[in-house]
Amino acid sequence: MSEVIPLPEHNSSSPIYDLQPFTVVDYPGHVACTIFTAGCNLRCPYCHNADLITPTTPSNLDETAFLTFLKERKGLLTGVCITGGEPTLHDLTPLLEKIKAEGYNIKLDTNGTRPERWIPWVQEGLIDYVAMDIKVPLEVYDRMGASKTDIEKIAQSVRHLLSHSFPYEFRTTIHPNWLSEEDIKQLGTWLSGAKRLALQPFIFSEKVLDPASCKGMGYTDEDLQTFKDILSQTIDEVIVRGY
Repeated sequence: MSEVIPLPEHNSSSPIYDLQPFTVVDYPGHVACTIFTAGCNLRCPYCHNADLITPTTPSNLDETAFLTFLKERKGLLTGVCITGGEPTLHDLTPLLEKIKAEGYNIKLDTNGTRPERWIPWVQEGLIDYVAMDIKVPLEVYDRMGASKTDIEKIAQSVRHLLSHSFPYEFRTTIHPNWLSEEDIKQLGTWLSGAKRLALQPFIFSEKVLDPASCKGMGYTDEDLQTFKDILSQTIDEVIVRGY
């Protein structure tokens, strides 16, 4: 992979880059829509939203249009998922306040590198559920383009979730090229006491950030069951999603 150059804050008239108007799988317990933000400070080789990392086109939906969309779907939708890219690269506070004013629950997807942003949103009641991606054991996050500061922040985010009763889940995409059984054991130790971890088997696409590093056979059903058994020793609930 080429050298990773840290991105500046993503500047746009709207933090909303794109919209998926309907989902029943992204937000547990809710019929929701999903909004995508652009820009990310990590470079995960298997990223399926690689076009959002360094977008070449303007945002597709302005804030006013999105809020009108929400007003028109009250009673049909109950939740809004915010994903990316990495949403915490943006100051989403004004947008979150407007979404909450319309009566929607909000789920945030994050890589955990900006706890100084997402923790206050939780404390202020602007976020109702956090899904934090756990890529690899903390000690080898540089595989994903993380800086030393990123790694320290990721650790802080994990500690905060583990020590609070706020609704959350951890999520881990697994592929033999990036996570070994030993890595899985390390994740079980790191996330010990977690409420919930969703394992997401990698599904290959030529559109991922680094297709060459992701080709090859994935884990078998038997492997996934082994990983689930390992992680269930220290984590309350382990599920395998999307397989």
